[in-house]
Amino acid sequence: MRRCISNEILYNDNFVRLPASTKILYVYINNQTDDKGFCDNVASIMRTVNARSQDLHNLIDKRYIYKVNEWLYLEKHFYLNNKGLRADRLKASRYEEYLNDYVLKDNGVYTLATNRQQLATNCQPNDGLTKHNITKHNITEHNTITSAEELKAALRR
Repeated sequence: MRRCISNEILYNDNFVRLPASTKILYVYINNQTDDKGFCDNVASIMRTVNARSQDLHNLIDKRYIYKVNEWLYLEKHFYLNNKGLRADRLKASRYEEYLNDYVLKDNGVYTLATNRQQLATNCQPNDGLTKHNITKHNITEHNTITSAEELKAALRR
């Protein structure tokens, strides 16, 4: 399958500022992706082009590729780079199940999907608001306070 790199990426100031070895690694990863943008042989590509681990970290940090797991990577701009791919020639990826974690935007760029369920389990917005304070008397458990004296007495407890 033929692979291309868009001028939007190649001549972007962020990409131009990358070290030459990092840019070469990106080109080789782009060449070795499947038809969804996944690359599962980054370690062998790095050996082939004599890239360092810092080159791979540069691509991840600058978000040119996503690290899916320990051995699988997704090229963020795969469809932007390869606009001329014919849909009738694309093959299914062995890693389609990982695409649930990413959204393909209209401009051909993958972004991380927002997982609302994961946010709900990580961040409890009402945590601690309904728990009783065991060191102080909770005046809401008693009858409604109707006078200033009852309020003063409740605050002294």
